[in-house]
Amino acid sequence: MDVFFAWDYSAGDGKSGKILHDTFLTCLNTPNSNSIALKDRSFDVPVTLHTSPMDQLIYLPISLGYIVSELSREFLPQLSTKPHMATWAPIPAEPAKTRLSWVHVTKEALPSVLDACRMHETTLTTLLNALFMVSMATRLSEAKVRAFSYGTPICFRHFQKAGKSDVDCNKTFMNCYAYWPFVFEQGLIAKIRQQFSDAKTNPDLDINLVDAVWDVARIIREGLLAKLKQGTKNDTVGLAKFIGDW
Repeated sequence: MDVFFAWDYSAGDGKSGKILHDTFLTCLNTPNSNSIALKDRSFDVPVTLHTSPMDQLIYLPISLGYIVSELSREFLPQLSTKPHMATWAPIPAEPAKTRLSWVHVTKEALPSVLDACRMHETTLTTLLNALFMVSMATRLSEAKVRAFSYGTPICFRHFQKAGKSDVDCNKTFMNCYAYWPFVFEQGLIAKIRQQFSDAKTNPDLDINLVDAVWDVARIIREGLLAKLKQGTKNDTVGLAKFIGDW
């Protein structure tokens, strides 16, 4: 029997995928039960209530100053276009080329990669983000892209306090995360491009690019740690409670 499970953030977050896999594995290893009756090789999914919105499960405090700053950023015109902001809108209607590339790290090599991350005071997640930045910076010209803006999800499940709700976020298939933005500034991108160009003509200069990648990964990790220390206060997901009708 082959089982394929494909989903994105419209259905659930990454932890939801793990919950489904664990639950499915438990069911496969559980002795036959008559609680679910099959008819013509199919069964009816029990009707259950929708999961409560995240602001009803997790405390998401919002200050007045943060609300004002977000409204200003969203609705007031910017005095100048920032380097990382797209200027090619609207999006072209023609189909774009899609290329899917797989990167495989063997189980024998992974421990060495993780050791290198620890030695440079960073993590695998932030290293991958830094490598992605280098990949994009060296493939797109400065005329098209001078800086980048990216983000990564941060799980909010562990911020749920006991007694807040009967729903256990750590056991529930749902979206329970926040988006943490980060900007690769124009100066950094220019430096990476120059180091990449220098390394192509002189391989001995590869070490400069390698050091820069580790520095970026460490900076991203520091930002993530600061966000986790801040907790759920003044996050954009906290503004969702003001939306009356989705």
